[in-house]
Amino acid sequence: MPPTRPAIWAAIAFSAMLPASAQDSEPSANYAGDIEEIVVVGSLIKRPVLHEGRAPVQTLDAELFESVGAAQAADILPSLTANTGSTIATQQSYLQGVSQFSLRGVGLSSTLTLINGRRAGFAPVSNDVGQSFFDINTLPVLLIERVEILRDGASATYGSQAVAGVANIVTRRGFSGLEFTGGYRTASNTAYDAGFAAGFETPRGYLSVYGAGLKQDENFRTDFAWMIPRAIDPDGDGNIVEGSFDSGRGSPGSFRRATLNRDGAYSPFQVDGFDTPRFPDPDCRAGGGYPSGSLCRMDFSDQRTMIAAEERLQLYVDAEYVLTHAVTLFAEIGHSVNEVTDRVGNMLLFNGNVERTNEFFVPANHPFNFWTDPDGDGVLTWIAPEEWMPKVHEAVPVGYFGRPLGAEAFGDNSGYEHRNFDNLRLMVGFDADLPGGWTGTGHIARARSDLAVDSERYWVAAEFAAAIVEGVWNPFGTRLVAPDLVTPKTVADDGLAEALAGKRAANDPSTFARFDNTRDESIKSAQNVAEFVASGDLFEFRGEPVSLAAGTQFRELDYSFRPDPLSTAGGGPRENREFPVAADQRVWAVFAETLTHVGDRAELQLAARHERDDEAGSSTDPKVAAKFDLSDLLSLRASWGTSFQAPSVFQVAGNASSRTIQTPSASTARASANARWTLPATSWAAATTSP
Repeated sequence: MPPTRPAIWAAIAFSAMLPASAQDSEPSANYAGDIEEIVVVGSLIKRPVLHEGRAPVQTLDAELFESVGAAQAADILPSLTANTGSTIATQQSYLQGVSQFSLRGVGLSSTLTLINGRRAGFAPVSNDVGQSFFDINTLPVLLIERVEILRDGASATYGSQAVAGVANIVTRRGFSGLEFTGGYRTASNTAYDAGFAAGFETPRGYLSVYGAGLKQDENFRTDFAWMIPRAIDPDGDGNIVEGSFDSGRGSPGSFRRATLNRDGAYSPFQVDGFDTPRFPDPDCRAGGGYPSGSLCRMDFSDQRTMIAAEERLQLYVDAEYVLTHAVTLFAEIGHSVNEVTDRVGNMLLFNGNVERTNEFFVPANHPFNFWTDPDGDGVLTWIAPEEWMPKVHEAVPVGYFGRPLGAEAFGDNSGYEHRNFDNLRLMVGFDADLPGGWTGTGHIARARSDLAVDSERYWVAAEFAAAIVEGVWNPFGTRLVAPDLVTPKTVADDGLAEALAGKRAANDPSTFARFDNTRDESIKSAQNVAEFVASGDLFEFRGEPVSLAAGTQFRELDYSFRPDPLSTAGGGPRENREFPVAADQRVWAVFAETLTHVGDRAELQLAARHERDDEAGSSTDPKVAAKFDLSDLLSLRASWGTSFQAPSVFQVAGNASSRTIQTPSASTARASANARWTLPATSWAAATTSP
């Protein structure tokens, strides 16, 4: 694990300043009474009261987290009815270990995640179409006081990425005391978690520290008994060919006659202009494979984990200090590391040296090549090793369609893929009283996330091909079913290399090391944000204030990907090459919002935001919302607005499966009716209905 950042501990040392500052001659603020108005998610204007159930906001509080036994932020997602399409656990993907909100199924990039109303950052990984998101698993659960979910599109207030809505994570600001939690869970796997919250207050401020750790072990697919009849072996006959986790490229593999051309290249043997057929290895089933037609298929259900092993550490510091009667400073620092350990078993190798087929050339004089072609028509015949007669039988060159390893590299014998996420978020800001009864708030923030990957069994194609041609690697099933077999081939009659005379069928670890490689790649993402908002009352309308909030924001996003050098050279398991990628985005925005009260039962909200993205262009998005309270029990609400979804920085970089990016613009209209009434000792809020 990477060491904890010195900057975090430097922030903790800030606590030493607080008691001393409290002794200043300047009158102290009554901290507990400072906050008289709050900002509700979906609006930039402070309001004295939050009318629960009167806005399209769903709130999940800390009591809910405790009741569901949440050990990590991802555990709260099933409790969120508006959450559709988020990824809680993903197998065989860099998304393992991360989690995110996705409202109304619009897509991960269309839900903006905030921490205390400020942009949280974005993870160094995306989904398969390049949509970006903030990894909520970087936050300790004890840090969270509540999660506010705005189900309205909010681009006019928060900008691009708020098309589907906003998830605002509100922290336990001002926590004082000491709290510990711990948990042990056992089901298909075992998991441990522990957390703490500590803090204190002074007359001028507070400092709170939150931490958490989680450790869990792995699960393969076959650890789940229900999955075997549903996806692995539907017929229950022990043959996985009818299931969802079989591959035609196995080990033992399949063979087709091949030929060495005059130019030194290898090609499949042809009859009448057509490639001759493949034949499965005679030891396919005995070697752990599944014969099916011309192929020896392979079970890869336990090649990767269903649930990856994880070790996670999180630390978060939250501080506030009243500098003067008019200025308050605040800061947040969060750091987390997460090591995800997946498994890599009998990995694929596509980059063969036989043209068009991705097969690997096996010469006729290979010590364990006993394929013959008696009629010269490409219909191969296998001679059992014990029946091989050097002066009678003549082997032909073949192409191997398979993998370097098979059943011997399955499940617990798999290699490892380590993915280390390192996340750091720094934010400092101020609240200030401005002339005329106005207030201002500003902040700067930097959130960066690094991902380092090292993955075993990332084959060097050229070395694997050379080891077979040289006869030092045995791709046939004999290596598994008869490892002590000594080749019956001779130097004089079979052209066997002298160094290979008497060679055993088992493969040598030193030969395996020639083509076994560890993939080493890294991904970095960073987001810098600077924002200032001023708010206050413009004038009175029929005795009620007309409020205005206006501000500006600049944000900068950077992304870079460094592939493994073998991938860059095209010498890995696949022929296609990967190159370093870097992309950035710069966004400038100005925005404003007004709130007008019409009597004591109606209000009108007008908002607009103009954003200029140096990649996607400019967009101006308005929003109109109105609410009317029919009674103390029933209110009507409607809103209309436009939204702008800019391409994510991943899509700008082109590091996604979808290379064609559109810049969508959408208009949304919502109306809702809400009711709220009180029963004895029970408060009940009806769900918002939307078209």
